[in-house]
Amino acid sequence: MQGANFTRHIVTSIAVVGNERSITTDAQPTNNLEGFGIYPNPSDGEAKIYFEIKEKGIHTLNIYDLTGRKVYSQNLSDLETGKHQVSWQADASLKNGIYIYELESNGKKISKKMILNR
Repeated sequence: MQGANFTRHIVTSIAVVGNERSITTDAQPTNNLEGFGIYPNPSDGEAKIYFEIKEKGIHTLNIYDLTGRKVYSQNLSDLETGKHQVSWQADASLKNGIYIYELESNGKKISKKMILNR
């Protein structure tokens, strides 16, 4: 169009925020089909990871940055079957961003995203 005034907007970034339930401190973690989650998410560096062990065996909790570098690992093989939670404290060297938390249980893996925002 010639001679017309117009404004062009370009989106250069996107913010990912939690829903209202995930940012209240007294709310329970959301129920999910896998029985695996983290609360709160986004986390300020302290979070609880919830999971269920359905059978005894080799179980490991790992957390990775987006480059695939393992930043945390905990052997859970000594836990009994049932629902559990693990408290996680982010190392001071970890930067704000997206991380992947993964539960490996008897050769099967499930992974989800979490946000670290201090």
